[in-house]
Amino acid sequence: MGPQKILELGNGAVGEAATLLFGPIGPRVVFTFVVISVLGTLNGLILGYIRLPYALAVRDEIIASQWLKQVSKKYQTPVYASVFALIISLGWLILHFISTLENSILTGLSIDNLPIVLTYFFYILLYVKVLISKKDASTFFEKDKLFALFAILGALIVIIGGFLAENAARYILVSLIGIGAGLLIRGKKRDLI
Repeated sequence: MGPQKILELGNGAVGEAATLLFGPIGPRVVFTFVVISVLGTLNGLILGYIRLPYALAVRDEIIASQWLKQVSKKYQTPVYASVFALIISLGWLILHFISTLENSILTGLSIDNLPIVLTYFFYILLYVKVLISKKDASTFFEKDKLFALFAILGALIVIIGGFLAENAARYILVSLIGIGAGLLIRGKKRDLI
């Protein structure tokens, strides 16, 4: 199709390419596989997201731990933790909806980029911890140190890309609000690393 045609079509380029490759039924086949893939990812996210408040509650690291760690005898699932995860998900959904409105404070804010950039920031903290824990190693280029340095460089590329985004200041603000909310609902004080 060529780059110019892809730029002209925008999001429709995938359907056009599928039609060229597989004929008229191509877009349906490709989009069916995309939907299956998205649903599979969604399934993993839901199961993991339900588990997160439960795991924090079991260690008393979140408020309302006594309710969130209760497992329903009927469903064998932490129902309160599931409801908590649903409320958090609805909050993100509302943020995403607000970001699609014109002239709102979050207009153009890509909610999916927030956790990625923030996660890589915290990854760097973990990689630095690896470097500090290996400070007594005989050589600087020991495998763990070398891998940690490459990981830090890779994470910095993602973070720099996030800061170069059009709404980087808003990304940072929403991320800091999220971190602050996490610190507010935190139960017992624990070491950060």
